[in-house]
Amino acid sequence: MKGALCVALTVLTIGGMFLASPYRRQAEPAQAQAAPCRQADIYNSVTMRGKTEALRQSRAYAPWTATVKEIYVRQGDQVSQGDPLALLEPANPGRGADWAAERLADQLALQAAQGELDPEEINQIAQAFAAAAPPQAEPRQPMTLTAPIDGLVMEVFCGEGETISPLAPCALVGDMEQILVRAQVGEENLRKISPGMEAEIEIEAFPDCQLTGRVESVAPYAQSGSILNQDSQIVTDVLVSIENGQGRLRPGYSASVSVKTQRKEKALLLPYDYVGQDQQNREYVMTVWQGRARKKLIATGLELEELVEVQAGLTPQDMILQNPEQFYHGQRIQWEAADESA
Repeated sequence: MKGALCVALTVLTIGGMFLASPYRRQAEPAQAQAAPCRQADIYNSVTMRGKTEALRQSRAYAPWTATVKEIYVRQGDQVSQGDPLALLEPANPGRGADWAAERLADQLALQAAQGELDPEEINQIAQAFAAAAPPQAEPRQPMTLTAPIDGLVMEVFCGEGETISPLAPCALVGDMEQILVRAQVGEENLRKISPGMEAEIEIEAFPDCQLTGRVESVAPYAQSGSILNQDSQIVTDVLVSIENGQGRLRPGYSASVSVKTQRKEKALLLPYDYVGQDQQNREYVMTVWQGRARKKLIATGLELEELVEVQAGLTPQDMILQNPEQFYHGQRIQWEAADESA
């Protein structure tokens, strides 16, 4: 009887030691959350900065040197083609030279001032104009300068009482029906951009206004990014057309343009906390296989804001463990679906 009691106590002691031992604890399955890869179409993109401008705009010029007697419009007015903009009176009503010749003479004078022509060339051309001018021309009459197109008066460059040249515009009218963005792309990304590519546009003035557009053209030349800021980066202008969001957009707004340069359909995507890196700097995940964790090496591709593309090593059916560095290959796993699918 005493011997049987000793045997029983010994069995209970050994069993308790086993239950409390670290070997027993290691044998218990680890709790984990798992989810499959997401599948979605993704895009590689190039982001550029720029400003909005009217797709179509036109300047109104005086036909000859004139004095502005009245101005009928202000900046921001809506006008139709042919609407009056200003009343002009000729500064030299009795002058006999043809107005087109006069404009050309003014242009040549401007070129001379910039050093493109010397005074002798100007004198010879002026004599030729004088010889070609009609001996007597009709005196110029006051005229009404009209809007060249339908649109919004974007700028009025003159004031009442001022004398204006036919070389300088009196007003600028822009068609607000369609707005485009003139953005700049660096040399390293220029080869990726071509007309017809889709784009997403964000306007800083309207953060809630998400717009889409299309690359219309890429300039055939490059230039320095900014002379004023001494920016040595070489950039090329890219014009992106967008539909005017309910007439809210105006020229001059700052814009960010993301051009979709590459599309991948049904790509496999994982959140970053589902991907680990081992001691050999290899990227890996832990999948669930027959109730145990299994290490699988993967190859990644595009990096998105919260997700990374998995190019090789996984299938859509694989269940991937969150925080893979917390598990080891072959470890027993008791998993549940993650609150948010991967």
